[in-house]
Amino acid sequence: MTYKSILTSSLLALAILLGCGISSCTYKKGSTTIAQQELNFKDFTAINANHGIELEITQGAEYSVSVSAPENYMDDLKIEQEGETLYVSLANKGKRRLDTDNITVHITMPYISQIDLAGAAEACFLGRFETPQFTAHLSGSSSIEDLSVAADEVSIEATGASEVSGTVQATRAMVNLSGASDLDLLANQLSQMTMQLAGSSEAEIKGAITNLQATLAGASEIDGEELTVSDLDISLAGASSADIRNSGNLRYMLAGASELTIYGSPKVLDSQSDRSSSIEIR
Repeated sequence: MTYKSILTSSLLALAILLGCGISSCTYKKGSTTIAQQELNFKDFTAINANHGIELEITQGAEYSVSVSAPENYMDDLKIEQEGETLYVSLANKGKRRLDTDNITVHITMPYISQIDLAGAAEACFLGRFETPQFTAHLSGSSSIEDLSVAADEVSIEATGASEVSGTVQATRAMVNLSGASDLDLLANQLSQMTMQLAGSSEAEIKGAITNLQATLAGASEIDGEELTVSDLDISLAGASSADIRNSGNLRYMLAGASELTIYGSPKVLDSQSDRSSSIEIR
């Protein structure tokens, strides 16, 4: 068999395995040979990824999906669409994870309604997405970077040392962090936000929120020195802490050696604190 025949057969097999291959090429990245493949998927609004795969998600008018990955992982890379969800995973879950940091899936889509990341998957957002509802679920040390979304409702849930950073503009937002997860958020015209933090989770929030309800437990923390809240209802327990700017209404409940620092001149409507906890209004 000639070299040309071998190459043609290999590319055909790769296209079949990936489902919708159009074109491919290879190049060297360090000592690893990287293969590139363009795929034909469209009309999806949700993404599900795992196994340390990196996603680059760009807002654009037309759908586009392409992948770059080490050649030895191409046969195990599984990308498929079910309904409005695009699934990205490694079919061979037992394969040794040496080069998965080099697996990147480039996705362009008009808008996104939901993203689910697990197993140290990573997503980087390019551009601002506008959608009625946006939901993000992260687990197992997964991360979202540079999220930029405007929606009526936004829901972010991160567990297992996962991380989320970006900008959110919404009428209502819900955040649930646990297991030492981390949030770095710019709140842009956010009307109402509900937060639950547990298990040494941390949130750094900047911007402005009209109404914030926050519940922290298990040595969790909110850094809100650059956040302005009009109406604050906060509960801290288990050596948790929060620093927030508030000159409107304030309701608080403190327990278990927790600390609350308020910057401003709030109107305290309800206050409860045990002897081991403290509040400071500056």
